[in-house]
Order: sequence, then C-alpha cells, then structure tokens
Amino acid sequence: MTPITIKASNYTSRSDLEDYIRNEIGDNIDENRKAGHTIEGTEDELRALGLSGTTRIFGIKCIINNQF
Repeated sequence: MTPITIKASNYTSRSDLEDYIRNEIGDNIDENRKAGHTIEGTEDELRALGLSGTTRIFGIKCIINNQF
C-alpha cells in the first residue's frame, strides 16, 4: 500500500479526521503503521485537533511540519 499523507488543515475537528480515517483508510492500527501513513500539519493545526508530534490515530503518526 502506498503511504497516504493527510493534511491536518483539511479538518475542523478531530472527530471529522477520525471519521475520514475510519471510512477511507481503515482503523487497523498494524496495517496503518506498516503502510507508513502520516498526518501532517503545523504545530497550531495539530493542536487545534488535539494532536501533537507524538500522537498516533489508528496507528497513523502525526508529524509537525511548520513549512506549510
């Protein structure tokens, strides 16, 4: 599976983000980790969703990228 990068800026709430992941990618933690999917955003964008650079949602790692 090709890694998917999810942009935090596309979501207004954590529940919207989690719904997207469940419906489009799946909630299998092991598969998502192996695939290397990521959620990227600035520190402020991640914080607005209740996330940080150490958070994982369904195995998907959050990455702070202040270059957006």
